[in-house]
Formats: sequence, structure tokens, C-alpha cells
Amino acid sequence: MRPAVFHTTAIAAFIISGWAVYLHTLPYPLLFDDIPNIGKNRAIRIKRLDRESIHRIFTESPVKSRPVANLSYAINNLFADDDSVPCRHIRVHPVYDEIP
Repeated sequence: MRPAVFHTTAIAAFIISGWAVYLHTLPYPLLFDDIPNIGKNRAIRIKRLDRESIHRIFTESPVKSRPVANLSYAINNLFADDDSVPCRHIRVHPVYDEIP
């Protein structure tokens, strides 16, 4: 198997396995660090990805120590409606869980 095909297959397998691990959590509410990071974080509720929104994500978030997570939550929020918070969350976790 060529290295590029192997790497692509491995990445896809990691993302799919991450999804499989978190899929059962969809019907459950936000817990623990999800409440301040996602549920109560008004800074990630953006309508467009512009300079002002990005500035607000980094400066107005109650959890300023997690800028990359705040940005990813905001981008996920941009592409989903407010009723799909767990679904947005499940799209983010598998990717971050596989990064060493």
C-alpha cells in the first residue's frame, strides 16, 4: 500500500473510531467542562467568521485559556443551529482526541 493511501486510511479510521466512541452521547446534556466551554460561552455564538467575531472569541470567552477549542466551537456553531450543540460537540472531539 502506498504511504499516502495508508495515511489517509489511518486518519479516516481514527476519525470514525472517535465518532463511534462519542456517538452514544448525543441524547445527553452538556456536562463538566462542556457547560462553561460550550453551554454558557456566548463568545462562540457567531453569525459570521470575520475579524470582529474572531476577536470576540479570543477576548470575551469565559475560558480564555482554551483559544483553539473556543475557535473550533465557534466555527462548529457557525455551521449548525443552536439545537445541535451535542452534534457540534461530537464533530470536534474525535478530531482532537486523535491528535497526539
